[in-house]
Amino acid sequence: MGLAPLPSGDSAPFIRFGPLLSLAASYLHSDAAILLIRATDDRHLRAASWCGLTPEQAVGVLPFMQSDHELIALAKPWAVPDVSRDRSGRCGFTLLALEPAGFRSFASIPLTTVAGDTAGVLAVMGRKRARFARTALDAAKVIGEHAVELAIIHEELRGRRVGEAQLRALVDSLPEAIIRFDAAGTVESSSPSATVILGHPAEDLIGHPFHALLHPADRARVLDPIAERAARGGPVAFGRSHEVRVVRKDGRAIHAELTICEIEPRARFVGIIRDVDDRRSTEARLRQSDRLTALGTLAAGLGHDMNNMLLPIRAHLNAIESIAVPATPRTAAHVGEIRRGVDYLQQLADGLHYLATDSGPARDHRNGTDLARWWASTGSLLSRALPPLTVVKSAIRPDLPRVQVSEQALTQAVLNLFVNAGEAIKSANRQGGGRVSVAAHASSDGRSLDVSVTDNGVGMDEDVRKRAFDMFFTTKARGVGSGLGLALVHRVVTEAGGAASIESAPGVGTTMRLRLPVVELVPRGTGGRVTVSLADGRAGAFACAALEARGLVAIAADDAGPDTDAWIADPRIVSAAVARRWVDARAGRVVILFGRLTPVARARWRGIARLMLDHGHDFDALLVCVDRACNVILREKKEPDHGTPDCDGCHGGHGGPDPASACPQEGDDPVDGDVGGGGAPDVRG
Repeated sequence: MGLAPLPSGDSAPFIRFGPLLSLAASYLHSDAAILLIRATDDRHLRAASWCGLTPEQAVGVLPFMQSDHELIALAKPWAVPDVSRDRSGRCGFTLLALEPAGFRSFASIPLTTVAGDTAGVLAVMGRKRARFARTALDAAKVIGEHAVELAIIHEELRGRRVGEAQLRALVDSLPEAIIRFDAAGTVESSSPSATVILGHPAEDLIGHPFHALLHPADRARVLDPIAERAARGGPVAFGRSHEVRVVRKDGRAIHAELTICEIEPRARFVGIIRDVDDRRSTEARLRQSDRLTALGTLAAGLGHDMNNMLLPIRAHLNAIESIAVPATPRTAAHVGEIRRGVDYLQQLADGLHYLATDSGPARDHRNGTDLARWWASTGSLLSRALPPLTVVKSAIRPDLPRVQVSEQALTQAVLNLFVNAGEAIKSANRQGGGRVSVAAHASSDGRSLDVSVTDNGVGMDEDVRKRAFDMFFTTKARGVGSGLGLALVHRVVTEAGGAASIESAPGVGTTMRLRLPVVELVPRGTGGRVTVSLADGRAGAFACAALEARGLVAIAADDAGPDTDAWIADPRIVSAAVARRWVDARAGRVVILFGRLTPVARARWRGIARLMLDHGHDFDALLVCVDRACNVILREKKEPDHGTPDCDGCHGGHGGPDPASACPQEGDDPVDGDVGGGGAPDVRG
């Protein structure tokens, strides 16, 4: 058994039992003494205490004594008057270690307990040769047995403290609340998890009645058998779990699993409380998932069969309406009612088709969707879902960046929004007809576009608005609404990495807002580093966020650093001379001016800037400017050696066309400056 590091401080063993060992050594006229206790394996000894040893002597002697089988098997006291001359073989390891340590005499005294069991050995050593008298050995044995009894008691207490500490650490780490209470139901202690589950600090529960933690409807069922057991000793099935409701400090009742154990017969009990609300929620989600899976399978088959049946019905209705014999008003009314029913069934079949059909991943990183082009191709088709005479207006700039959503998924989502808007307009019974507007604007963070659909329908109150995205929630009558439309919209937007929100008020109308992230031109952080130096702080922050969303690393600073690839500069705060030195320092660098130039500044910036952007009047215009800048920066990074034709007498330098000359280049036309200073971007949210 190896020697542990020498202890130090007040807890050191040679301090704890040092006086007793010194007394035993003095009886034998020795210089050092060691108390060794039998280890639990009965094969080794363990040094419990010692005195008279230097740290070097302890390290040199103790390991040999602790592994010496002769010391354990010794039946009676014996002495070695001269260690250097004794080669009998007894305690060989010990004798070999004593001489280098400077000891010339040695005595080993076996120690027994009151029950007569061998408990250890008292080893006494001297630096001079000596013989030990029997009376002195007997006196040392009495002292050693007293010391070993104390050492055994100390070890038991220490083991108990270690066990209690380990148990406490285990209890404290459990997520369950563990509460101990007495026969009267008074809480005596609780684990830290009680604070998380019950809201009570652990110390506040002490003295608290345990029954007050349970819901009144569950107390008698669970605690009456415990009280009967404590009073009369009746049988109780401890260890059984009970589904109960526990009351938190704030008065809210939560579902829990309670297990009660008896730790002291009829006197003390432990209640283990496990919060099962999360488990119930998980089980509910799993059941909902299974339900949706079954509904999807059913919807696929039902939608297919409904379409097969609706086609001939429509054909027969068209044939009836085309009969040459004039129909009576009563017949026309019946046919109209049938057609309205067929239209609803067709709408329901289309909804089932969209629900059951996988339109592929909603998020489209590579191509994305050009909103203006998408609306031009699908707007007229989507408008057919609205009531007649409904006016549809759109406000989507043709130069906005693409969004990371597939066209099919976006069409599916907006179709559901149009269907809901049409129902809301019908319910509002607008005299002048309904109005629906579709718009796309840059969000305030520059990383996404907000696509909104606004109607002048009946609107929603607060309760309906909060639950509008829930699956199967609908305010329509049974058989009219399925509660799937907005849930589908929410799913499409979240899968695309965006968010959906509702702005509505009763009698005013509703705006459904879909926030969709813009497409990254390159993987994030790989498109190069861009310094943004704009006089308007809000415009600079917006530009940085928009550049980050396009895959570049944007840095807001007054000067471009040596590791920067491009510089979006405001000519009011950036000198043309500084920009020229920065461009000339390394090939491939790009300067893009943001703002208008005065006639004087026009000549200074000649041959420096690759592109000049007009100041943006709003977030949309500013985002378009950033998008154009990204195209130039990434093109320059991809083709750093492409030439730029001189314009308007521009010569030399790394610069491209004169920003004042408006020389077109691959669709990025510099905006010609006006006379006078360029104003700061007017950024209005």
